[in-house]
Amino acid sequence: MEKCSITKIYIATLISLLLFPVFTSYTFASANPLHITGDSAVYVDPPVYRASQLGETFNISISIAGVTAASRLIGAEFKLRYNATLIETRESSVREGDFFKAFGETYFQAYFRTDDQGVQFIHAFVILLPSQDGNYSIFPQGAGALATVTFTAMQHTQLAISSELELFDVILVDSDLNTTTPQTSNGLFEMTPLALPTLEVLPVKSITLRNGESFEVKVNMKDLDKDWHLTGLQFKLRYNTSLVETKPEWIVEGDFLKSFGTTFFQAIVENDYGLVGIIVLPDQNGSWNGTFAQGNGVIATLTFRTLYQPVEPLGSTIGMLELFDTILVNDETKEIPHTVVNGEFEIISAFSGVDQYRPVDVQVDVGTLHFNGEIADFYILVTDFGQAVDADEVKTDLYHAGANYLDLTASVEHVAKGLYRVPYTIPISASSGTYVLLVQVKYATVSGSAIKSFDVSSTLSAWNTYISNINDNIATIVVPNIGQIKADLTTINATLLGINDRVATITTVLGSLTTDVASLKATLTRVDGEVVTVQTTLGTLQGKIESVQGDTATVKTDVGTVKAKVSDLPANMQTSINLLYVAIVLVLIAAIAAILVLIYSRKKQQ
Repeated sequence: MEKCSITKIYIATLISLLLFPVFTSYTFASANPLHITGDSAVYVDPPVYRASQLGETFNISISIAGVTAASRLIGAEFKLRYNATLIETRESSVREGDFFKAFGETYFQAYFRTDDQGVQFIHAFVILLPSQDGNYSIFPQGAGALATVTFTAMQHTQLAISSELELFDVILVDSDLNTTTPQTSNGLFEMTPLALPTLEVLPVKSITLRNGESFEVKVNMKDLDKDWHLTGLQFKLRYNTSLVETKPEWIVEGDFLKSFGTTFFQAIVENDYGLVGIIVLPDQNGSWNGTFAQGNGVIATLTFRTLYQPVEPLGSTIGMLELFDTILVNDETKEIPHTVVNGEFEIISAFSGVDQYRPVDVQVDVGTLHFNGEIADFYILVTDFGQAVDADEVKTDLYHAGANYLDLTASVEHVAKGLYRVPYTIPISASSGTYVLLVQVKYATVSGSAIKSFDVSSTLSAWNTYISNINDNIATIVVPNIGQIKADLTTINATLLGINDRVATITTVLGSLTTDVASLKATLTRVDGEVVTVQTTLGTLQGKIESVQGDTATVKTDVGTVKAKVSDLPANMQTSINLLYVAIVLVLIAAIAAILVLIYSRKKQQ
């Protein structure tokens, strides 16, 4: 055990603390012989830290290695210089490391200072305190952190920036107050360059096959970093007005910037270009406190229509979609540098009299069999040269018995590109037989048409049908070997006929149907003495309670026994249900007891 004078140790420690601010202004060339080995080193760990975002925080350690117990090390002092315009820290972010603390109580202090050139640096020291009797039971050895510093990245530009984390005036002190300067190794902070965002036209090439054909292009934002603080942009898209056209109403805002706040969008068509401007609006205080836009996404979608198509032997025609006068601005109205990627379109040549007037393809799916009262869906697919296209006009007519039965054009719904849905409820009074749906479309300068027939049956009785589910009065009816159909229970005049065990029988104008009683969604809604009211999908029932288990009551009604939920009743009515059931049970017990007394009396008389 190394033992020193208590007075000497504490006076030395106190002097070190008091003289700390000017401690390293002295040179130690005439210091006493060192006990510390030449292998000790103080270094920044990690040696390099690379950040990628403004405001990113990171930790570095000032660490020591190669310490032996023979060196009798009790203290260390260091200064760390850094570029305060690129990274920042504060006194509370400079914390003692674990190295000295592993060997006893310590004293740690850190200050911020500025050198003669105005460069800020951290000045810190740590001392291992002796025990009160002046003893050091053990001296530090090995390696570990003297201090840990948390920094925050303060700048992010399109150029790579860096700051050296420079150690200087590093001193180690042993128990005899001998000092030495160890080997040191600096660190480096690097901020990765801010990548330039890109405005690009997608697809890079749009191919059209007809005169009058429409096609969409998207102006897309790519690789936008939030550190650019984008708040608005503008672009112009130039095109050949003799080949294609667009209109302001054909230019719509994309979802990208809208996902980061409220936006103002404006689109104008001028001469040979479309002009688009978008601003992300600030808050009521005129600032952008939320997350700035980042990543990739659609800025705007522009629809064009071809005005010309070459005919063989002329080759295909190619036109440019050129981005120009593009401006991106940040929250300080400064322009953001960026790149652009243009697009193009190609109008394929037509063979004279063939492709130029080839009809558009129309496919119709109506099913093979429908029933009175059924909610049917008819589907239409429009394609041109194998690609789905949105028709300029879709007309649908339903025919029956050789005559136009109904015009369904107003019911046509656009589902996806080239795909349309026509919902139609078969009238309950519709005649049985074959119906034909005729679809006629116009696309660009050509037309197309198709027909499809289906049969209508006025009854479901012979199909062994059953209801699999009821949702909002719409029943899903399973027709074996056919599939599923949907019908409104009110339209088909559905009425609950009876309940047998778990099977409910329902009468309709189409015949009898069955379903699981669970589909009825029975719920208790009212209690009047011994009579309870049960609400079901098919109306209300009244009956008496036979039993209550938890949240479910078994109710006997005129059409059969049904289980109903009690939870929707007010609390006082739930209590009435329980008391009513108890009363019923007590009556039964009393009746049974009376019978037993009667039997006993007769036996006694005999």
